[in-house]
Amino acid sequence: MEYLGCLDLLKSGTEEEIMHSLADTAANVGFEKIIFTVFPRRNTQSGSTYTYSNCAPEWMQRYEEQAFATIDPCMEHCMNRKLPLIWDETHFVTEQQQMLYREACSFGLPAGVTLPVHGDRGEVGMLTCATAQAPRMALDDIVSALPHLVLLRDLAFESFSRFAVPPRPVDVPKLSRRETECMKLNAAGKTSWEIGKLLCITESCVNFHFNNIRRKFSVSHRHEAVIRALEWGLIN
Repeated sequence: MEYLGCLDLLKSGTEEEIMHSLADTAANVGFEKIIFTVFPRRNTQSGSTYTYSNCAPEWMQRYEEQAFATIDPCMEHCMNRKLPLIWDETHFVTEQQQMLYREACSFGLPAGVTLPVHGDRGEVGMLTCATAQAPRMALDDIVSALPHLVLLRDLAFESFSRFAVPPRPVDVPKLSRRETECMKLNAAGKTSWEIGKLLCITESCVNFHFNNIRRKFSVSHRHEAVIRALEWGLIN
């Protein structure tokens, strides 16, 4: 397969040129439809999600309107795993998931492969490659396509990152070691009291650090600072 030409295009192409190249590459190994989705960070609201696909616009709109991402087993897999998922109807277990699957089938997406995306700056997402031919595709054929799809996933993330991930500003705040520790623990869901216990400092000291953090990030709430720190790669 002509990966070198594809790679040159991915480095300099427009969004449409990149998608066409990716779609052609996926089709060469038996998958006609692709969906590339990236959240700039875990638990991002849907409005901040970056998605590009050659699927029917009606399906993509339906998927978003019905918030199918919250019940999609492929999305759940990608949020927690790094290995590819070869999926079919057996992965859609609950009544809501079965409804999602039936609608996906009506748009020609009965089975496929989903590859998780995990970026260095906290981005999460997936590249899904599907085809109306897979459940009839031999498992050996799907497995043999995985190395190509893994490369395709990496090319997609590298190429679409300039569109999908907010750029890091020049004047990024500098955090002390203790401020970084506080922000990491807060991003993990810890309260000021819990952070104090883990770091062996008082709760008031934790709040003092967060006051400095809010000032450095020019925000009113600590979670806003944590979100920006995740986006800019200051914490992970």
